[in-house]
Amino acid sequence: MNGPTSAEILQRAEAMVPELRARAADCEMNGCVSSEIASAVHEAGFPRLMQPARYGGWERSPELLLDVSAALASGCASTAWVTSLFAVNSWIAARFHPRAQAELFGDDGRAALPLVLNGARTTELIASGDGFCVSGQWAYCSGIDLAEWVALAAVQKHADGDIQYLCLLPRADIRVEEGSWNVLGLRGTGSKNVAADRVFVPAHRAVRVVDGEIEDLSGSSEDRRALYKIPVMPLFASVLASLSVGIARGALDDTTKVVKRRGPTVVAQTRLGRIGAQIGLAEGALRSNFRRLEQTAAEQAPEMDAVGIRARSQASEVTWLCVAAVRDCASIAGGAAIMSGGQIERALRDVHTLASHALLGQDAPAEQHGRLLLDGQP
Repeated sequence: MNGPTSAEILQRAEAMVPELRARAADCEMNGCVSSEIASAVHEAGFPRLMQPARYGGWERSPELLLDVSAALASGCASTAWVTSLFAVNSWIAARFHPRAQAELFGDDGRAALPLVLNGARTTELIASGDGFCVSGQWAYCSGIDLAEWVALAAVQKHADGDIQYLCLLPRADIRVEEGSWNVLGLRGTGSKNVAADRVFVPAHRAVRVVDGEIEDLSGSSEDRRALYKIPVMPLFASVLASLSVGIARGALDDTTKVVKRRGPTVVAQTRLGRIGAQIGLAEGALRSNFRRLEQTAAEQAPEMDAVGIRARSQASEVTWLCVAAVRDCASIAGGAAIMSGGQIERALRDVHTLASHALLGQDAPAEQHGRLLLDGQP
């Protein structure tokens, strides 16, 4: 096993929570994760969790990322968002050509990779020599201020059908639109707009994207661990949903303190108990998602498409269950929840912003899940 034990990694995340909570307001006000917190995240190794071992990663189960993400989100949702995406994006980068991975991860295996797959405003990808020239504008480039590389999706026009590629570019080759991240919540993620103008991308730094799944150019499939055979979208949605669990946990802790300070009542005690049960149910469903995805990939079972559909649908429902839990916390806290910049008020804004992500919308995943239930086919 590479790196520390899973228990040690989770202990590192839990140990960071008090400082994250203390600095959450500053993170939000500054619009990005501080360099000090970013360094602590890298020292703890969280972005390496699912990174390939040959490039300095730890190749751990995605279920560990659930625990780490939820713990961090109970302290600062913005820090948890950026950290979790760096971890997932390093996992996605394992599909790139080995030469591209060597460039990204470098000699020390340390990478902070923002990735925009569905946030393109306009893109142009033109074949040029042994590669492409890419131009375009992209939104929601989370953590770009902390990065040296960025992965951006762009479309190459063809008469018989367009082809989408995910391109790996040096941070120095793109332009960041400062002041473009003005939002309700998750303000500290620094998910700014970026742009590129005729940037050359060598062929080894581009992979095709088909129906949301990313081509694997890493080498022989027989050498690949099951971790890298899990579909991208269901896992991505499940990781995002894990943040909602952490946000809800933090809101419940803060609301419990408010109730204790005021003096518990039977009504408040009952409502807190129901919220705690809801969060526990959400976490349990999500944990089952991660385990089922990993097990199905390990067994190379033919029902992976169906498992992925159920996982994404459940990730969405988990998120909205946690949204309801945070709303109930705010209702119980009353006046203590309406002060601008307070922990509960921030949790309320953060969890609603999280739930607005395209992967967590309820209708599309539920429609797919319903079709599976009716037809028995993905």
